[in-house]
Amino acid sequence: MAEQTLLSLSAIQTIAGKVIRDLKNGGKRETRNVIELCRSFAKHPLQQDFWNRIKDYTGARGSQYDPLLHRIAASVREDSLKTLAINLGYTALAEGSESIRNNHANGMDYCWLQRLSFLSLDENTIAMWNERGVYVFLIDVAKETYSTDAVFQLAAHNARSIFILLIQEDPTNADWIIQASQYDNICFLLSSNVVSALGSLLVENKALFGVLRSYLDIQDIQTEKKEIVQWIRLGCVVDAYYMPKDILFYNEMDEYYTKLVKVRKKGALEIFMCDLQKNVDLVQEMLLGQ
Repeated sequence: MAEQTLLSLSAIQTIAGKVIRDLKNGGKRETRNVIELCRSFAKHPLQQDFWNRIKDYTGARGSQYDPLLHRIAASVREDSLKTLAINLGYTALAEGSESIRNNHANGMDYCWLQRLSFLSLDENTIAMWNERGVYVFLIDVAKETYSTDAVFQLAAHNARSIFILLIQEDPTNADWIIQASQYDNICFLLSSNVVSALGSLLVENKALFGVLRSYLDIQDIQTEKKEIVQWIRLGCVVDAYYMPKDILFYNEMDEYYTKLVKVRKKGALEIFMCDLQKNVDLVQEMLLGQ
């Protein structure tokens, strides 16, 4: 790694530490301070514009994210938050986005977040995506994974990447979850059926995690809001939804998304709500300046 990059990362770590400590102390303008930190990583005008748009988006809704950021700073390890801030704000959305834009200009489109199956994953795969400017990975964890240390090796050897482990079944192996939570570049997205089983364990180990929910599981918005409150109590900081493939009643599911966006804008729920596909696409468009 170039000396200038090392100096930049050292400075970013120092600034990130200060921002996190301010968040813990409940300082004012938490959301704006975090965005300003990420914006300081940006070198390209399009990167600056990206964070300006994020700032306008959150600023238009007051300080609804401040309590959430305070909760994250108080409940997640500081070293993990520093790593995630650097890997996402600098490596992925600043440094990596330049490669993504260059590839786009040459007719090759690569999304900033890639969903991969762990069964087909190896060091060469991650290196290939890093060369394309991709550093954020949503990994489908299979049952076979829980009896190996392959995930830990992957995280250790690719310290500049972020690995979001998608856990859809209870691994019945608490030691594996505990060990995975010790890596600062690993966070978790839990299927709603395993949040109760694993949430307290991840809170105890000060890991960052959220819940993944299918639109098909929604009964109605009021019932869903009650579910979200329970997930917040369990320690979730992200509530992500996805649309199953080949769905026959897409319009009804899209209506749920519209309603959930309205819930999010009201800011009454201390959690970051997102659509896994729509919001990933939105960030991609913003990175490309579209």
